[in-house]
Parts: sequence; structure tokens; C-alpha cells
Amino acid sequence: MDTKNITLKVNSDLYDNYREYCKKKGLIVSRQFEIMIEKQLREGAKSQWQNHLMINSQNYWKKIYDL
Repeated sequence: MDTKNITLKVNSDLYDNYREYCKKKGLIVSRQFEIMIEKQLREGAKSQWQNHLMINSQNYWKKIYDL
């Protein structure tokens, strides 16, 4: 897997607290960031699929009642 260096601008106190939290838990900050991105992408895809199903369901029932 290729990696990419990125630069983020975040609240200094927030970052320092999170870095300390990760250190105590044995976590890697960058990996936690990756996990958050993966989760958001999964939830976004799931949400899009749910919206698609809801719209198709509404169209289906509209056609039935319009008959």
C-alpha cells in the first residue's frame, strides 16, 4: 500500500491531548486518522445506498397508487 504525507491544521491543544491519548493506548495517530476516513467512506456509501433504496421504494409505491 502506498502512503502519502499530508499536512493538517488542527487545534494545538486538541492535537496534543489526542496524541497523548494515543500514546497511552498504544495507538498511532496517523492510523487512527486512516480508520476515521475509512469509517466515513463506508458510512457515506451505506447512506447513499439507503437513499437510493428509499427513492426507488417511493417511486414504486407512487406508480402503484397512480394506477
